[in-house]
Amino acid sequence: MGMRLMRWVAENHEADISVIVSFEDQHELESLAKTLRVPYLCLGSGESSEIELSNKLRLMEIDIGYLLWWPKIVSSSLINATKFGFLNLHPSFLPNGRGKNPNFWAIVSGEQFGVTIHWVDKKIDNGPVFAQKMIDVSWFDNGKTLYEKSLQELFLLFTETYGTISKLEFSQVTKNYGLVNGSYHNEINMTTASQIVLDQKYIARDLLNLLRARTFEGKPGCTFSENGQRYSVRIEITEV
Repeated sequence: MGMRLMRWVAENHEADISVIVSFEDQHELESLAKTLRVPYLCLGSGESSEIELSNKLRLMEIDIGYLLWWPKIVSSSLINATKFGFLNLHPSFLPNGRGKNPNFWAIVSGEQFGVTIHWVDKKIDNGPVFAQKMIDVSWFDNGKTLYEKSLQELFLLFTETYGTISKLEFSQVTKNYGLVNGSYHNEINMTTASQIVLDQKYIARDLLNLLRARTFEGKPGCTFSENGQRYSVRIEITEV
């Protein structure tokens, strides 16, 4: 996803790119930076690396930083290293689905689902919203289909609004919704919720939603255990 977005910016707004930064060595990004003749920096790990990167960005006088599928929380030093801050792409309709696996929780909890571009602050997925788009969820959807939809819609939202972002037109920024609203989940929350207890009573709708939320080819499904053996289960829903 990040590489796809970077290629689009390079092809359509090459002059906007001052530096490319990755969390780990990415040969494809490094090659792109060489082609564009801009610096390529690798953050690596450790507090000292973040401070060094922040200092380098300040010297470059960067206007805006874009987190295009960035895997880690951005420190305050990095946020303040650019003139206007950072914009992040998140695959949920914030403030719903902050944190991990919003595609799962959209089905299990019935939360509004969508994609968001928001300004970054020191809290997780908490900055003011720049642009959003809702995604409808139907019985045909599962964890995988919603994830794939979010990737496509995030790409479209980014490319459709980039002209406004690059012109520094900040009038679209909405109020900060704060941590008291919406929902936040981590990886453990999904793992715990995905364990089915065989002798427990479930509302049929809730069980079907749980099963399809964890239906994602190549990833674990819901699990249950009996006689010391653990099993995984997925579901397919079709219209008849």
